Amino acid sequence: MRELSLHLLDLAQNSLAAGATRLRIEVRLDTATDRLSLTLEDDGRGIPARMLEKVTDPFVTSRKTRRVGLGLALLKAAAQRAEGDLTIVSHEGQGTRVTATFRAGHLDRAPLGDLAGTIVSLLACNPHLELELVATWDGGTFNFSTAAWRETQGGGSGLDTAVFAVLHRHLATGLAPLRAAEEAAMGPSRRDGAHA
Repeated sequence: MRELSLHLLDLAQNSLAAGATRLRIEVRLDTATDRLSLTLEDDGRGIPARMLEKVTDPFVTSRKTRRVGLGLALLKAAAQRAEGDLTIVSHEGQGTRVTATFRAGHLDRAPLGDLAGTIVSLLACNPHLELELVATWDGGTFNFSTAAWRETQGGGSGLDTAVFAVLHRHLATGLAPLRAAEEAAMGPSRRDGAHA
C-alpha cells in the first residue's frame, strides 16, 4: 500500500470483521527522535494465542473466503523497511492492539496519506462505529471522537451521510499541522516527488 492511512483502514476492517464496535487510532510523530507510530486498538474478539505468533505470515489467516491474509504482513514489511517494527498485543474476548513504528525521515517510509479521508470512509461504511482518533506531533495534538462529533451534530446513534463533507473538512483542518510536520520530517527530496 502506498499510504500508511490505507494500512490503518485495512487494520480497521480486520477489527470490524472480528466483531469490534469501538476503535481507537493513535498517530504519533516526534521529529526530535525521528519516530512515527501508528496504533489501532479494538474491542473485538482478539486473536487466539496459538495464532498470535504466526499472524504476520501471509499464509496464515482466519478468513474463510481466501487462504491468504496480506494486511499485517505488508504493514510489518513497510515498518521494517523504514527501520521500524510491528507489535501486536491481543487477548481473546478483550480485543487487539497493533502498533507500527517507523523512522519518520526514512527514504522508504510511505507517506501517511489522507488520514481524514480514511476516517470518513470508515465511518461512511460503518456509521454506528465508536471511533476515537488521537494525533500528536511536536507539541501539537488533535483529538476526535464520534461520540463528541454526534453531540455537535444534534445527537443520534449514527453519523448522517449529509455531514460527511463537513466531517472531512473538520478532520483535514485538525490534522493539517500533523501533515505539515510529517512532510518536514520526510525531507525536501521526498516532498518534491523524488521518491514515488
